Order: sequence, then C-alpha cells, then structure tokens
Amino acid sequence: MEFAAAKIFWLLVAPTNLIGICMVLAMISRLCRWWKGIDFFFGTAFLLFLVFGIIPTGPSLLAHLETQYQRPAALPDKVDGVIILGGAFDTYLSNIYGQPVLNDGVERVLDGVMIARHYKDSTLVFSGGSGRLTHRQRTEAEDAAVFLKNYPDLKDRIKFEGQSRNTWQNASMTKNMVEPKEGETWVLVTSAYHMPRAVEMFKKAGWPQMALWPTDYRTKGKMDFMPHKLDILGNLYQSHLALREIIGQSVSEIRDKLKI
Repeated sequence: MEFAAAKIFWLLVAPTNLIGICMVLAMISRLCRWWKGIDFFFGTAFLLFLVFGIIPTGPSLLAHLETQYQRPAALPDKVDGVIILGGAFDTYLSNIYGQPVLNDGVERVLDGVMIARHYKDSTLVFSGGSGRLTHRQRTEAEDAAVFLKNYPDLKDRIKFEGQSRNTWQNASMTKNMVEPKEGETWVLVTSAYHMPRAVEMFKKAGWPQMALWPTDYRTKGKMDFMPHKLDILGNLYQSHLALREIIGQSVSEIRDKLKI
C-alpha cells in the first residue's frame, strides 16, 4: 500500500506531469467559466515550464547530487562483495520482447561486473525486483540473470535479489540474503545521482564498511542555473531524476524524525 501511494504521489508531482495536469485544469476552468481558475492553473503551468524546462534547474540539482560522493581513485586491496542496484533494465519492454532491454543506467551493471572480475574471490549481487506500479510480470533480477550469462567467469559468484521494489528494500533484503560480517568490505555500485539516497538506506539497514562506486554520470558536476542553451526535454528529464531523489530522501528523513 505504501509503495503504491508513493508511486501515485510521484505521478502527480513529477514536473512534466504536473505541467500537464495544470493545463488540463486550466481548460476545465475555461469550460466552467471559472476565470480565476484559468489564470491560476495556466500561470502555474507556465511557471513550472519556465523553472524546469527553460532554466537548467534539473541539471543543477542533479549535479549537486552527483558530487556528494566521489569515486575513489582506487578500491581496497580486498573486496568481499560487489552490490549492483537495479535501474539498468526496462522490465516492461523486456517482458514484451522476451529478452533484456537495457536503459541509460547500464553503467551500473558494466562497472559492477568490471569490479567483480577484478576481485576474483568476491561475491557479486544484483539487487532489483520491479519498481513498476503495473506490468510487474518480469523483474530486473531476471533480466540481469540473462545478461550476466555473457560473463561465465562470474557464474559461481553471482547472487540475485529480485523481490525489492525500492532502495530501502534493496538494502534490507540484500543484507538478509548475504549476511555481511563486520570487517568485510562491500562495494556499492549505483548511479552517482542515486548514491546519496542509497548510502542513507544502506546505513539505516546496518551494513558494515562499504566502498562507494558512483557511476552513470549525467552532468558536468557544476551547478549553473543560467540557461546557456535551449534544451527543454533534457532539462525536464533531469528535473524528473533529481526531484525524485530529493523528495525520496526528504520523506525518509522526515519519517525518521517522526519515527513513523
């Protein structure tokens, strides 16, 4: 129920969706001859379009997230395990075509595999079920299992966690599965913009020492709210990514303070 509520809430407040909702409400207001409603909803839609479509708000917020944790110059001499968080497969399309369909988060998998192959005694864990509200016939773990068959040298070292539907469940369910011990070093691999929320969830779940490997960079790493070029679709998409992370992290912090 909580998962569904979070998904529905995000559908309503995602910048592009919210712009569309405001435009529809403005048209309804026009049909109902509610003149103040037309001004309010159309004005809100225009303001959202300006802030998130014209001004590079999204890229700047994403840059802020991506620079919170730096990729280490070198990993420890000994690594016990590597955790790849889901977000690299489009399970809806994978189910349609009957084969893994990768998305623009594929670097999570490629970097995780690279690290696991370097540390030949390490365990590789792919953690990802289905984050979709509907069409959940296939999980990312299933896609990853097919994709990672291309790396036979990892066959006996891979574990798949396919029940998690959000970052907290990634952390808690993976911990329950592999039972990490004090003194072990695990490498957490996820997109740089997602790393702040992932670190918070893994700490909350009680993971021991972790090395962080942010990847899948989307920005130049600098906040700049001046529009140097017109990239409306790019700005809106990056606003979507950044706000989802910021809202998710903020909700988690509020819940911790209120002990909900």
